[in-house]
Amino acid sequence: MSAVDGMIGRTHATIGPRLAQRLECGRAAQAYLERLLGIRWQADGVDEPELQAFASRVVAMSSDAVQVFVVVHHGNFPHVEYLAAVLRARGSATVGIYLQSSPPAGVFSVSFDCHGSLARLVAAARALAAIRRPQTLASAWYLQAHGRWCFLAALLDEVVPGVRVVQELWDWMDLFVAPGCDHEFVRARVFEQEELDLMRAAEEYARHRTAGFLYKNRGEAMDRLLAGARAPGQPFLPCPPASWVRSPRARERGHQPSRLVHAGQLKNADASNAVFGDIKYHGVVRRLCSLGFSVTAYGSVIPGDRSAAEFHRDYVRLAEEPIGFTFHERLPVRRLIEQLNARYDFGLLFYRFPAELCVGREHLESTIASKLFTYLAAGLPVIVSPELQRMAAFVRDRGVGIVLTWSEVERLPELVRQCDYPRLCERVGEVQQTHHLEQFVEGTLSFVKRCA
Repeated sequence: MSAVDGMIGRTHATIGPRLAQRLECGRAAQAYLERLLGIRWQADGVDEPELQAFASRVVAMSSDAVQVFVVVHHGNFPHVEYLAAVLRARGSATVGIYLQSSPPAGVFSVSFDCHGSLARLVAAARALAAIRRPQTLASAWYLQAHGRWCFLAALLDEVVPGVRVVQELWDWMDLFVAPGCDHEFVRARVFEQEELDLMRAAEEYARHRTAGFLYKNRGEAMDRLLAGARAPGQPFLPCPPASWVRSPRARERGHQPSRLVHAGQLKNADASNAVFGDIKYHGVVRRLCSLGFSVTAYGSVIPGDRSAAEFHRDYVRLAEEPIGFTFHERLPVRRLIEQLNARYDFGLLFYRFPAELCVGREHLESTIASKLFTYLAAGLPVIVSPELQRMAAFVRDRGVGIVLTWSEVERLPELVRQCDYPRLCERVGEVQQTHHLEQFVEGTLSFVKRCA
């Protein structure tokens, strides 16, 4: 056994109880954590020469400042890749350590793929911290982790003491799961109860014991959640970099906008209505197509992880029907923006929310989805549901789309015909000038540096 493998083995033998103590979680949550560590540790994947080569590439970088990112996976949470792209364009060095899915090509100066192994993540973090190169540790490490993996902040604090960790969280379980609805998520096999308990404990850790945390939810519900937080917090908006933005396309005189597009999560018909009812999108697609619109959907599954045909089988089948619906696999955000700009008229944030939906209303009202800014960066006005209160207010206040309830869907063709579409596109262009990452990046980077 190598020195690295020995270290990892000893860590695995003791890390569960120590992490549980850090997180102050109950016995059931601790048992779940230890089970997850046992499944995902995978110490046999640690390769000492590979770690040495990774560290050597970092040492060889000539930049005066190196920002370290630790990421669960890329896909539906692109803010880290936006940050890394802007930093790299400025000539700053970046390091990306990815737990799941390969780091996106061409984004980071140096990257490390953990292939799903927590042991590889720990080994890579320790190898990086051991360099003790001043510029490597000049800023806090930036961790993007929420949900099941929210505990990674505590893990990094445990295995690389002295490194300051700033955590970006996208969803908060106290908002995402409606009060009294834990059992629905357990019944749908989305979470286990012990897992929910662990996530909430890890979110408490993020708010109180990290060097700092970043959040995108806003409003009264989020203010209540943040009340009393001992760690500093910073809001962010997931806007793409300015270089990715595409001006709204000029349309021919008399063009009738009828091409709608949805980019993001979709669920098959057998998914739980209580948990996923809003993104079981078949009914919405059929209704919009019956009203004379063409609808296209881009999936959320990273090609190579699971095929679109497997994960989105119902939508693949639906696209075979002659109703005016097309389905595509997920594209990286930059390519997606280019595709949307050339082909569509409106981006969809329009849903049917079933009465039994157990996703918290406060989550729906306070969140802001990255797809909103993807659509706007592509030059598209947006059709949005008023239940998505914060996003609906953004669209309404800036005049960049249509706010419509599901019960009013019959009116959509008339609203589209009557709208001043060229003016909508002009306003999208105005919003593009103020909502790209460079407008906000200094606040984010300054926060990370202060947390160091």
